[in-house]
Amino acid sequence: MIHSLNKAEKRSFKIYSQKYGKSKTKLILLFDLINAVEEYDEKYLNKQFKKKLKSGSLSYEKYKLKELLSNSLCDLHFNSVDSQSIGNVICKIELALKLKSPALMEEWLERGYKMCEQELENVFVPILKRFELKLMMLKKADLAEAVECSESAIRASKALIKDLQFQKMRNQFGSFMLKNFYSEDKAKVEIERLKLVNSKNFNADENELNFTQKTDLLYCRQINFSYLRDSENLNLVNRTIIEHLESEPNYIKRKFDTYTTFYGSMIVGLIKAKKIDLAEKYLERFSQLCLQNDVTDFNLVNAVKESHLFLSCVVSTYKYEYLAVCKKKAEIKKLLTKNAQLEETFDQPDVLLFLLIESEFALKKYEDCLDSISFYYSVFDKKSHLLVSHIENNFRLKAFEFACQFDLGNLNTANSLLKSIGYFLSIKEVQSDQLTLIKNLLISINKGKIEKTSLAEMKADYVKKMPEPLLVLLRWIEEKMEG
Repeated sequence: MIHSLNKAEKRSFKIYSQKYGKSKTKLILLFDLINAVEEYDEKYLNKQFKKKLKSGSLSYEKYKLKELLSNSLCDLHFNSVDSQSIGNVICKIELALKLKSPALMEEWLERGYKMCEQELENVFVPILKRFELKLMMLKKADLAEAVECSESAIRASKALIKDLQFQKMRNQFGSFMLKNFYSEDKAKVEIERLKLVNSKNFNADENELNFTQKTDLLYCRQINFSYLRDSENLNLVNRTIIEHLESEPNYIKRKFDTYTTFYGSMIVGLIKAKKIDLAEKYLERFSQLCLQNDVTDFNLVNAVKESHLFLSCVVSTYKYEYLAVCKKKAEIKKLLTKNAQLEETFDQPDVLLFLLIESEFALKKYEDCLDSISFYYSVFDKKSHLLVSHIENNFRLKAFEFACQFDLGNLNTANSLLKSIGYFLSIKEVQSDQLTLIKNLLISINKGKIEKTSLAEMKADYVKKMPEPLLVLLRWIEEKMEG
């Protein structure tokens, strides 16, 4: 707990403990001891504690330190008017009840309901309703008024249960996508998908849902169409999601990062549908929205920058403006290096780096392309090769690497890379007719035996997907086939 604090929080604790701590000397000493050690060592702390203070139990003082530390953090983060939390408000309502002060209870109940509305936190409404019922009893309100309040509490509890049911459905769809996107057992997966899409909540009337429930429902529909690769309906639901979120300004202000993710999905969907001009228009609108919402939180600013970088690279690639992507190489590398150091996962790291690799390859900047491929291997977790998605990525990287080495005249290196490509395709989970055909074409090119194949059909199928870095590789194969 102590090691997780920043400098401001540690300084605030020292000030708070001097003001309110009864045994402040012992607690500050213990705080400093724990803060100084890299890893928690009970024996070392006990020895140092007894050496500096003759009396006192380490276990008891740790307990008191934890209590004081928690209070100081609550005072720092939640006791200002601007940063009141709903939990803090509930504590004050309970205090007003103990003081038997109806006026104070009414004041804090009103503030609590307002915060629930602003933050879209329905989970606390039933709690507030129960306190409102106690307020009625304190004021000795008439029976009819108390009954109405009680029924209102029941309705709030039912609404919360419904919220949780939709949240559960959202989690089920998320798990379905993660588990089955690369599955070869399509029949079994389809049975599971149909069970989800035929559920009562998935087919609920949107007009009967509150904001949170409708958000979860639209998210589930988005996942369903993504899995089916139904780009037309996916575009429709993406834009419906954005319109829905923008209907609630409080959501945009409080959850701008989540809104950013949905907005990015919409732009990517437009690009898949080859609506590049519309995608550019929405990208510009996204920039304006960031300014209008006065995004100042450090982490959120970074998230917005990341999303804007990704989306602008996607648009540039699909307009064949490869040089624009290459110019952002330093920015892309800096972003992915930072995320790796922080052990964070940017939503589209593979895609963003592949867009750079694709762009450098298309411009025949083979040395730069090989540098970006090496950077990929250095950045991403060594354990990632165990994931099916990363196995496919490794195939693509090796294919690009082969093409670069082939055109640079390093034929021995190119030949050894074909063995790696064959290994990745030997793994059952990633076996693919398209990838196998590409491997065979590369082998033919390596042997100098170019044969006409069903390349046009394969290319047409790839065009349906986005972003697909192998498209530019297919153009390279076409050039070789044409001599």
